Amino acid sequence: MLAAIAVQRRKLKADTAGALTDAALALVQPLRTRVTEPARPCPMIRGGRGARGALDR
Repeated sequence: MLAAIAVQRRKLKADTAGALTDAALALVQPLRTRVTEPARPCPMIRGGRGARGALDR
C-alpha cells in the first residue's frame, strides 16, 4: 500500500514538472526568437540628434 502511494506521488511530481517545463518553454521560445533576430538600428539611438534623438527636430 505505501509503495503504491510512493509511486503515485513520484508520478504526480514528474507529471507536474513536465507540465511546468512545457509551459516555461512555451513562454521562453518567443523571447529566444526575438533575441536571435538581427537588431535593426534605432534612429533615436544612432541618429546622433542629441539626448532626445529624433524627437528634438
